[in-house]
Amino acid sequence: MVDVRKTASQEEQRGRSQAVLEEYAQRDIVIFTDGSAEQGTLNGGGGVVVTAGGVVVEEFSVPAGRHCSSYSAESTAMLEAIRWLMRREAWNTAAVFTDSRALVDVLGAGGGGAKQREVERMVEKMREEGREIEVIWVPGHCGIPGNERADEMASGGSDMDQQLVPLDRATRMALLRKGVREERRTPEGREEMYGERLREEEEDSLGRERAVRLARFRTGHHPALGRWRNMVDGNVDGTCRLCGGGQEESAEHLWLSCPATEEILYREDLGHSMAELVKYPARAEPIVRRILARLGA
Repeated sequence: MVDVRKTASQEEQRGRSQAVLEEYAQRDIVIFTDGSAEQGTLNGGGGVVVTAGGVVVEEFSVPAGRHCSSYSAESTAMLEAIRWLMRREAWNTAAVFTDSRALVDVLGAGGGGAKQREVERMVEKMREEGREIEVIWVPGHCGIPGNERADEMASGGSDMDQQLVPLDRATRMALLRKGVREERRTPEGREEMYGERLREEEEDSLGRERAVRLARFRTGHHPALGRWRNMVDGNVDGTCRLCGGGQEESAEHLWLSCPATEEILYREDLGHSMAELVKYPARAEPIVRRILARLGA
């Protein structure tokens, strides 16, 4: 990393960054990457600027996803830069600059998600082939031409078609958590969804753990549900494991139509509508707990 604080003046950031850039100027390939997302969550884009001998030899934009964090967009740009290097053979030394300190920290620690692991895998392969490659953090928006141009390319990526970009696991999880928070936050939203207002005092009396379990179930976001698991990881079979009828293992199915839970619900005179999950939280939660227990939760 460039040894400079983010709180330093732009002049100091630019001066220290320029000194580091000069150290790597003789590398065969020097790449700048950047990522951006509208409002930090939408229409992600990545930008890559490839230079050799101080001259731009290639630059391109890539979409990073309709729902995308800035960090995920930065990771997409890095991944595409490393893929570019993998496809080329006429180089022995390379440096890749990014203004995402979080990304450099994750790569340095050997952690992260699928994109970061793919970057690490390819970098390791190129090093095994005898090539030298380093990833370096530089502060952004301090007047470094390569970084500024990569930022422009990232904005171009945000404007590209996002429909074919799959959601990564971290983004899926963030969207699911957001759905649970919004459902619990707005009584009007719950009334529109279930046809009833939540009896908040009754649900609060359940305690946090039981209330969260009930909220996750009725919104379909409980991690034990096959539908939820399939949303997070598309390789998971989301059909109901309790009845084996080929129906999706959703909250609606388990509460309204699953033969394996029908007896429990019939005895409690429940299972007639999803509104019961907000209308009778104290009665519904123990049943939800029993259903989830059958799923191994």
